[in-house]
Amino acid sequence: MDFITILNGIPSGIYTLLGTALGFGLGLFKDWYENRNKLFYSLQPDVPYDDWEYNKSPATGPSGYLIKIYNCGRNPVILDDLSISVTGKRIDAVLMETVTILPYHEYECTLSKQDYEVLREWCTQHTTTVADITIRTIDEKKIIGKLDITFISKQAQFLKSLG
Repeated sequence: MDFITILNGIPSGIYTLLGTALGFGLGLFKDWYENRNKLFYSLQPDVPYDDWEYNKSPATGPSGYLIKIYNCGRNPVILDDLSISVTGKRIDAVLMETVTILPYHEYECTLSKQDYEVLREWCTQHTTTVADITIRTIDEKKIIGKLDITFISKQAQFLKSLG
C-alpha cells in the first residue's frame, strides 16, 4: 500500500476536524499577537527647566535625560513598576507611581541624576550599549524590552579615556 491509499482510507470527517482545530488555534494565536502589549522605549535628552545645569542639580534631581515609553499596542497598559538592568544586574526602579498609557500615546519618565550616574558607571565597567527594561503591569504581567543607551555608553568611554 502506498501513502495515498492510506490517506484515502481515513474518513473525510477527520480532515474536517483537523482543519477546524488548526483554524481555531491559528485564530487564537493571531488574536493574542495583535492584542499583546507592545511598548517601545527611547532615551532622549531633556532640559528640565530654564537655567538648569547638571552640576547644580541634586542627586535626586533631573539628569537631563528622560525615558519615553510609547504604547504601540491596541490596549491601554497600566504600569506599576519600571526597572533598568544592565548585563543582568538591576540598577534601579525608575517609576514611582502607577501610570496608564493609552494606545498610541506616550509617557515620559525622567531619569534622576543618581540613576544616570549609576548607569554611566555600569557602561564604563561593561562597555554595553543596551539596557534591559522590565515593566510590571498592575495585573502582574511582565513586559521586557531593550533600551538603547549608546549615548551614555559613549560618554562613559570618553570619560574613561580621559583618566
